[in-house]
Amino acid sequence: MSGIQPDQTVPSSSAGSFSQFRTQTPEPRRRTHESIWKKLAEAVPKTEEEWQAARVRQSFDSSRGIPGALTHHLDSKESNLQLIVFFAACKVDSYGKRVPYSTVRAFLGNPDLTEPMIGRYLNTVVRMVKLLDELYLTGPRHRAFELLLYIPTKLANLRQYVENPARFKLRCATSAPRPEAQGSLALYIPFLVGLKRPDLGYDRICEALGTRLFDQQEFSRFLFALQTRNLAPRLPPLPSFTPPLRIIQHFETFSLSERLRKKARESADQLRGFNPVAPATPVETNLYGYQWSPTHQAIVDESVTYLVRLLSDLL
Repeated sequence: MSGIQPDQTVPSSSAGSFSQFRTQTPEPRRRTHESIWKKLAEAVPKTEEEWQAARVRQSFDSSRGIPGALTHHLDSKESNLQLIVFFAACKVDSYGKRVPYSTVRAFLGNPDLTEPMIGRYLNTVVRMVKLLDELYLTGPRHRAFELLLYIPTKLANLRQYVENPARFKLRCATSAPRPEAQGSLALYIPFLVGLKRPDLGYDRICEALGTRLFDQQEFSRFLFALQTRNLAPRLPPLPSFTPPLRIIQHFETFSLSERLRKKARESADQLRGFNPVAPATPVETNLYGYQWSPTHQAIVDESVTYLVRLLSDLL
């Protein structure tokens, strides 16, 4: 033991003077994840040319090759898509029951994997399902799910994506495509789980994963396209949901006929809504868009005609 304290002066070996010697404990490096976001930005196709080039690299560019490419990704242990679908299926298996920890350990070849870590893996995948649903609604349609073939999707990457959803959606922002063959085979994770594990049932899969972007009919259409390899150019539908209409108060109806008011009330149930949130919109913003049908237009036209007549009488 030298007995020298951290702030004690010690003689210089090269001169008769004294120099100050202080031991310094290096500050621990603050771990950042910027490399993950940089790689994501580099991987996301930004132009139509980049989309087509990415598809060629994954053999996902033609209706003839797409089914085989999907099968390869789901069957290859080198594909992260297989891992995502496996964890999603495990989440469904454990819905209301015990998590199949031994199955996960065997699949990953890691008998020492702890139960809390496995739980985090499953929850990360479930949150990723929700995040892709949200991305789908912002414009990219089926290309939101197709990104799973092109972007880094290791569990460490997915964890960053789900913990920073606004940043992820901003990095993956793209415009809505035209109808294309890939739209007949959307890589919606519940579809892929249902394909690999038909014993689970589509309704149970959606309930366990907390998603219902597409109904059973759309899932059947997906299976038919895969089995027949008939991938017609299309865009998957936007979900139909009950719009969050508020009770209209403090508005004068100008004595509109009961018949017209009844038609207006009934037409509200026919509204098909979607989320039109554009990239970079603050996440707390609630926006809704509605598809305007001839039924709604007829009610508006009749109402305007009546109001114009009423205004003319007042003048």
